[in-house]
Amino acid sequence: MISKARALELEYKRAFDEFARVVGRVQTLLAQQDNHRETVEAARIDLEKARVAYIQARDAWAQLLLASSEQNARHEAPQHKAKAVA
Repeated sequence: MISKARALELEYKRAFDEFARVVGRVQTLLAQQDNHRETVEAARIDLEKARVAYIQARDAWAQLLLASSEQNARHEAPQHKAKAVA
């Protein structure tokens, strides 16, 4: 079983890869001379969905990392005070 942090990291990477793939598809469609407006519009909608999924995955992973970092800082703070007094 993987940790929550690892699961969120993997989801972030998957979402980024999907976003990058959809960006490439939209760029390819826009470069074609014979593209249909409906096809391009559908690809742009897919791009927006991929962007939102990426941002949500990024924010979820970052929130967990920040919470973990703050928790570690709270546990380490008393040790630093003890060393300073000694």
